[in-house]
Amino acid sequence: MMTGMNNLIKSFTDYLYDVLGVKVKPEEWDGYRYMPVFLQNMYQYFVVQILNEKCLLLVNYEKSVTPATLRKHYELIRRKWSGPVVVVREYIRSNDRQRMIVDYKLPFVVPGNQLYLPDIGLDIREHFRRVRKEGQQFSPSTQLLVLHVLLTRNYAPLTSTELLNVLPYTPMTIKRAFDEIALAKIGTLRARGRERELRFEVSGLKLWDAALPFLRSPVQKRVATVFEPSVMPTLKAGLTALSTYSMILASSPSTLAISPEAWKTAKVNVDIYDVDYEDDNAYNLEIWRYDPFVLSSTNAVDRLSLFLSLRDTNDERIEAALDEMMEGVEW
Repeated sequence: MMTGMNNLIKSFTDYLYDVLGVKVKPEEWDGYRYMPVFLQNMYQYFVVQILNEKCLLLVNYEKSVTPATLRKHYELIRRKWSGPVVVVREYIRSNDRQRMIVDYKLPFVVPGNQLYLPDIGLDIREHFRRVRKEGQQFSPSTQLLVLHVLLTRNYAPLTSTELLNVLPYTPMTIKRAFDEIALAKIGTLRARGRERELRFEVSGLKLWDAALPFLRSPVQKRVATVFEPSVMPTLKAGLTALSTYSMILASSPSTLAISPEAWKTAKVNVDIYDVDYEDDNAYNLEIWRYDPFVLSSTNAVDRLSLFLSLRDTNDERIEAALDEMMEGVEW
């Protein structure tokens, strides 16, 4: 086990002083020796006094550890420590923070960004104050625009004229998308001649994290149907698509995604039968809020939309597969 005060612990103590005015002096915890070997190797352990509560800090650098896995480790460690246990990490993705708070009530501190200590009655957020109420997410056109920028990694200033060539929207729809992005404070607008120009404040993973609170599942509706896939424009979706991006096994029946416009046309011109999922010939068809083909260059939906469609699934296998898939995203 590493000894001494490492940089992350130093950042932790500085952050606690900045937000609470509390000076703390973490001390290494010898009890870690009684933990399973994999827990000894995964964390550094420190004891610290926070507002009259003696807490055990789990200092972790493994970004790939899922909230569900952290919860299992938390329960194992609580058998050796009766007080509050706090995960300290340099970085936690926005969706993982949400799971740790809403699903697992896991205390954690990301120095400089967020402090969530429910056992002590503290939830302090510095850079993630925007809490989106239901119904306030980006519109489908705005979400498609943001995902297009992330997937193409084209962070140069954009105008509506430029986007008309790549997105299936009118100038008015793109104008509204620009307004939503500016209102969310992840982009700024300025005049370029007779047009407006959109500039994003950040790029890559930082833009993804900033946009996540405003993004929603692209899936509008799911139906079990029997049809001939060759007569409709569909892409692999759900676990069928996830199996192409990770080691998870594809589920049965296969899941396919279709745009809302193509679905309307298909219902009129194609023989489609609603069936039970047990039918071997059925497909799990997802009707999306936007055209999945716009963001995909393969026979499966894009990684970011797929993540949004599955992120609320409470299944550890799927969570692990999503993490594996997102590790492959080039930001």
